Amino acid sequence: MLVYHGAKSSWDLLNGKRAESFGEICEALQTHWSTLASDFPGVEDVRVIGIDLTKRGIDAKSAKAARVAAQRDSS
Repeated sequence: MLVYHGAKSSWDLLNGKRAESFGEICEALQTHWSTLASDFPGVEDVRVIGIDLTKRGIDAKSAKAARVAAQRDSS
């Protein structure tokens, strides 16, 4: 499972290429598993799950700051 907070815009892959989006890195990791799967006969399957927190209406840092401020105001 990968969780993307929006901090990176690209990732270096093992094959020397670059993933230019979060979707691309998820796809590349799933493809990489396909190349490794035969080395792990006891593992039925691996699925890469990507959660992109930038798709939410508010970013994670802003949400935390708002939550902390609300807790401070209620005390």
